[in-house]
Amino acid sequence: MRNKLISALLASVAMTSVGHAAEAPKWQPHIDLEGKIGSDRNLGEADFFLPLAQNADSLLFANLRTRMDGDGGFEGNAGLGVRRMLDGGWNLGAYGYFDRRRSDNGNYFSQVTLGGELLGRDWDFRVNGYAPIGTRKRTVAGLSAADFTGGGIFVRMGQEQSMGGADAEVGFRLPVFDEESGKSLRLYGGGYHFTGDGAAPNITGPRARLELTFDRTPYLWEGSRLTLGGELQHDDPRGTQGFLSARLRIPLQIFGGAAPSSLTAQERRMADPVVRDVDVVTQAGAFGPREAAGLANGNPLVVLDAGGMSGADMQIALAAAGANSTVVLKGDFDTSVPTSLQPGQTVMGKGDLAVKTASGYQVSVQTPGASITMAPPGFGAGTRAIVVMANDSSLIGMTLNSSDIAGAGVNYRGINVIGVNNVLIANNVVRQDLSVSPTSSSTGIGVENSTNVVIRGNDVRTTNDNSNAASLVVLDSSIQVKDNIFSGRGSDAAHSFGILLADNTGTSLTILSGSTGNRILSGSCDIPLAMPVGTIGLLGGGTCP
Repeated sequence: MRNKLISALLASVAMTSVGHAAEAPKWQPHIDLEGKIGSDRNLGEADFFLPLAQNADSLLFANLRTRMDGDGGFEGNAGLGVRRMLDGGWNLGAYGYFDRRRSDNGNYFSQVTLGGELLGRDWDFRVNGYAPIGTRKRTVAGLSAADFTGGGIFVRMGQEQSMGGADAEVGFRLPVFDEESGKSLRLYGGGYHFTGDGAAPNITGPRARLELTFDRTPYLWEGSRLTLGGELQHDDPRGTQGFLSARLRIPLQIFGGAAPSSLTAQERRMADPVVRDVDVVTQAGAFGPREAAGLANGNPLVVLDAGGMSGADMQIALAAAGANSTVVLKGDFDTSVPTSLQPGQTVMGKGDLAVKTASGYQVSVQTPGASITMAPPGFGAGTRAIVVMANDSSLIGMTLNSSDIAGAGVNYRGINVIGVNNVLIANNVVRQDLSVSPTSSSTGIGVENSTNVVIRGNDVRTTNDNSNAASLVVLDSSIQVKDNIFSGRGSDAAHSFGILLADNTGTSLTILSGSTGNRILSGSCDIPLAMPVGTIGLLGGGTCP
């Protein structure tokens, strides 16, 4: 069908161009090529103008356009129009188009455009209406937004919508050039208004443009036209946008046939480009209905907000969420007791979470982020931690802080992993800062007698003015250590450890493959007892040990 249409158009062009060798028709086919350099995007357009029927003062024409932008959008327009020259120098016109656009998000939208114009010697008036047809909304998962309130997650799905509306403008020919000189400078002012459905905001604003046209240009062929322009518009959703444009007309009779007849200014304007919005207007954002969401894998999901919740309350809530649950923490939690995870439990601060809405959409949302700060008055002897891991548990995207904790003979840790298996500690920030007790040691992450512990993408820094400081301590375990930052600064160099590896019981300490990309900012890599199996790779080519 498309090939037949193209063949018919080409045949019509040939008949119009060469079928009247003795007397060329007033209005002949041409192609306008336009480029627009914009503040937000750049546009390119090819505009094919084809007279279908004409007499001395009337013209029926077809118009095919293709347009693309620098962001990957593409649009095609196919239309019919009619124009008639009236007494007094006015040209009256009307037109209709079918428009099809592929947006920057890869979605396709269609609309019908109807418009009218009154073009005069000094004044121009134009108005256009745009009516979307077909599917008006497309899902764009990457634009979805999540709200973490009321103990759960609520999602507005990302959508792109086509918008209906109208625009209008009034133009005035500035008295710079004579009317019949083949040159004109026109100033236009107007506005536009487009509306969508649901949460999509209206797009309404003013538009102004300036257009300098040369119908008779040195070094260009008869019937050509060069138009230079500038355009400025503003609306709240899209902000201020500006364009500079250049448009060149190529008359198709230059490839053969009779030359065009000499036209008056009013006759030349019968072949002016149809002026309308540059594309099918769409708006993209989190415009879908607000829906409750749960984990995509169906496991229990709980959101805990720090507002009004003590550390003890948080621990009770974690226990109530149960094994194999995911708990999203929001805000800054203060506690004086360790936070102990349940078997199979994931505790998240900031990260990406796969959820499923009530209507069945699956989307990845970013959780808001959270911190836990521990400042107990003193624990006595033993090992204490801000977070204690369990079998098959994960700690992701948290910020853990403790400082100035007193207690003789206490080993303070940010994260404790003791006697458990299959643990993930990823993308956390751990800060341990001790300056009170002269006999307490400070450890960022401590791993003992555990297997398959993955420590990835963390920033762990410990300081201790009076004793030992170690960023990572591993005893008798199997671990993968990847892409972390470690810093241990103790009372002196002998008490400062970036990584401390040890084999206390004879059980092998195994560093799993993939342990690369780590940085030690301060402190040594120390192996006080048996050598481990494997090494921890450091940035710059070094290893530990």
